[in-house]
Amino acid sequence: MVALFLLAAVSACGGEAEGGGGVEQSGRADVPWGSYADGLQGRIDQLEANGRCNALQREFDVADRNNKATLDRTGEHNNAELLKYIDEALGAAGCYD
Repeated sequence: MVALFLLAAVSACGGEAEGGGGVEQSGRADVPWGSYADGLQGRIDQLEANGRCNALQREFDVADRNNKATLDRTGEHNNAELLKYIDEALGAAGCYD
């Protein structure tokens, strides 16, 4: 529930910078993975596959805390798409059930 609330708050506050993202054909958030540490997507996907809800929530919380820093660093986007991706992983892992 916390993840959904934070995701809604990020989106409501202009969570997406101009030109940022959307959704891929796969239905998952379109994260600009090249802006993040190598292996982040794989780590999130593995946590999802293993149903590691607490670890996924920690990833979400870290991304949320670093939202402005990412925008400052990239000059193009914040963590809105990453937060959506992690939120989707939390749902797919059954963390909201």
